[in-house]
Amino acid sequence: MTHASRRGRRALWAVVGLLFLALAIRTYQLDAQELGFDAVASVFIAGHGPLGLVAYVRGAIREHPPLYYFLLSLWMPVAGRSEFAVRFLSVGIGIVTIATMYRLARKTAGLSVALFATVLLALSPFHVHESRNPRMYGLLALFSLLSLFVFVRLLNEDRGRWWVLFWLVTGLGAFTHYYMAFVLLAEDIYLLLTCRRYRHLMLRWVLTHLALGGAAAVWVAFSPGLWTTIVSFWDRGVASGIRWSGAARALNGLF
Repeated sequence: MTHASRRGRRALWAVVGLLFLALAIRTYQLDAQELGFDAVASVFIAGHGPLGLVAYVRGAIREHPPLYYFLLSLWMPVAGRSEFAVRFLSVGIGIVTIATMYRLARKTAGLSVALFATVLLALSPFHVHESRNPRMYGLLALFSLLSLFVFVRLLNEDRGRWWVLFWLVTGLGAFTHYYMAFVLLAEDIYLLLTCRRYRHLMLRWVLTHLALGGAAAVWVAFSPGLWTTIVSFWDRGVASGIRWSGAARALNGLF
């Protein structure tokens, strides 16, 4: 056995140990507190069932996309509705996210950086919190890392399977949280900055965007609650009280 293979095997066991440590941290007193308002909302929406929750989300104002609720609606009949059971879905998602971080970092930055990044994520108080929170934010983190991982792979291997997988994980991320658009934007910016090197990928990249945009357009077209939310944001601003129309008039007055 070579030195590199021995080092890789030790690193693998270290990651396995970190995953068990992360699991212990995230499950410690998992049911010690009652569910908060947002968590109860997750249970309420998921309680409509797979088809009913889609109809609810489509008509709801300022609501997230349905994928996390859909997973929770499939999880609760099996695991139950206790605080521990409802939160444990997010725990599982968090553990998979840590493993994905290791794979992504090792692919892009090497073994040492991968181990360091894995330790940081496993012990991150923020990620621990979101891994115990029955909301969609942990799932968004997972799909974000998966999208980046597949993005790196297709940069090096221009194969159809990577393009299909990229469309799938990025689309699932968008149906988890609308902020997935910022991950796609970051990937867009990278390709634009390196367009000479990756010129051969541009046509497929545009076609992938059209496919993602088509799926998003269908969702928007049949979601009256989302339309109302967009109009509300434009007219009244977000929770901070910003009025976009007023901000636009202020900017116009500067020129």
